[in-house]
Amino acid sequence: MLKFTTSRIAAVLLAATTLAACGDDDPMEVDTPVSIAQTAIATADLSTLTAALQAAGLVSTLEGTGPFTVFAPRNAAFDALGADVVAGLLETGNLDVLSRVLTFHVVSGAAAFSDDLSDGQTFTTVEGGTLEVGVSANGVTVNGANVVTADVEASNGVVHIIDAVLVPETDVYETAVLTGGTTTLASAVLGAGLDAALQSDGPFTVFAPLNSAFDAVDAYTLDQLLAEDNVDILTKVLTYHVIEAEVLASGLSDGLTVETLQGQELVFDLSDASDPKVNGVSITTTDIEVDNGVIHLVDGVLLPEFDIVETAVITEGTGTLATAVAAGGLVDALQADGPFTVFAPIDAAFEALGTDRLDVLLDPANIELLQKVLTYHVIEGAVPASALSDGMMVETLQGSEVTFDLSDALDPKVNGISIIATDIETENGIIHLVDGVLTQNLDLVDVATVEGFSTLVSLVDQQSLTETLRGDNMGDGYTVFAPTDEAFAALASVPSGDDLTNVLLYHVVAATVESGALTDGQVVGTAFAGHDFTVSISGSDVTITDENANVVNVTITDVAAANGIIHVIDAVLLPTP
Repeated sequence: MLKFTTSRIAAVLLAATTLAACGDDDPMEVDTPVSIAQTAIATADLSTLTAALQAAGLVSTLEGTGPFTVFAPRNAAFDALGADVVAGLLETGNLDVLSRVLTFHVVSGAAAFSDDLSDGQTFTTVEGGTLEVGVSANGVTVNGANVVTADVEASNGVVHIIDAVLVPETDVYETAVLTGGTTTLASAVLGAGLDAALQSDGPFTVFAPLNSAFDAVDAYTLDQLLAEDNVDILTKVLTYHVIEAEVLASGLSDGLTVETLQGQELVFDLSDASDPKVNGVSITTTDIEVDNGVIHLVDGVLLPEFDIVETAVITEGTGTLATAVAAGGLVDALQADGPFTVFAPIDAAFEALGTDRLDVLLDPANIELLQKVLTYHVIEGAVPASALSDGMMVETLQGSEVTFDLSDALDPKVNGISIIATDIETENGIIHLVDGVLTQNLDLVDVATVEGFSTLVSLVDQQSLTETLRGDNMGDGYTVFAPTDEAFAALASVPSGDDLTNVLLYHVVAATVESGALTDGQVVGTAFAGHDFTVSISGSDVTITDENANVVNVTITDVAAANGIIHVIDAVLLPTP
């Protein structure tokens, strides 16, 4: 520790030596002190302070008339805070906190050299807080920090270099920013836009998760919580750690329940005095008193009950479902009180649909179709696995029924799709995970849309045939021989008016005809009254000959729909007039 035995002349020589180190081409004269800001800039051991001053926009202030006395933390002092703390202070959203810290090191209106300091002397800083000087045989301190280099004279005051960063009285948020073990919490609070709330008068009690607590959260879940799109969920988590009152450790009792700022309750377990807990999470440090309340450190992140949508968002494996629910405009519906039971397709289930089909469902133009698919996975009411039975049929939110097959206790199914995880409880219902997307409620038009027959679907709608092909034909259903988009594109011209209607009806059979019911040489009557086509079967090859003797290949068979079946063909069938 430096003793104050040096003279101001020695201090000037020290400053001159520092400035000379900047290089022979430095324009500053060594015998003419420069401003405090420029002194800091020219001093290698104050480079972190300089960066902080620049970030906070305080360089011009310290180039002002003054006079100022600055207690300047050296680089090692900032290093002692920790890299995460320094990085947090330099974030754009924390510049007010940084400014408070920096101006707490500045006294305005006086250039207090070492000869002017005395033991117990106090200064009011530009920040508004108080610094207290200690002078002893061991040297000089300011608020406990050692002065390691004194009396660096500047044109507008004096700099004393110290070995620690001085911290003013801080609120809940500022304390989190400046504490090495809670920088992740501080970053999360800033990301959620809660910094201002936690800097208000309060008082608040915060159960602050350590960085290691966030590290222990599932990586996918943590990434989702910190994602910009999920700020409402993050806010729910963070406010669940806050009580709107100052509750010291002495105010806690075993079995105590307290409502949080988020609205749900925390439960305290003090049965083991050596390991007090909140919601089963250990409270590791208590009673860190701050300007607007008190902080207790905890070694886990406290998670409130989430609703169905929030659960889907933060759970690895259901992200695609969450995306689809948002695209379908169903977030509010599935965040309502409910309760609901959701048979939630995992990501692999959506992947199995294929990218093209999924893109069709997520297309804003098909929002009603997406809603029809998603609400078919929802039952009104909380239905745990124990309430399901073999052969049970239940109406969905969409209106159609799903059927349960529990004949194999190891592989329960809904509509033939395996239920792979059950009874995930949420704030407004229950989730069961399934390994497929339930689409058995989709009619012929829906299926044609999903399968990418956009031209056919458009022409059917244009000719006012959509409602017909959504019907069930008095229970008999329909069979559609569906030309691909490429098949329509190959036509020299697409018919119009009644001719187009007749062409479309010529592809429809007024019954559900699976491929196994087709026979070689079979003449099939169509919905275009009085017109038919002929089926030919050779091995696995199936072709159709239309009334104009055009031979068309059946490329895919038995694409099921709720009201019939689709067989895909590679050319458009053309009837005679």
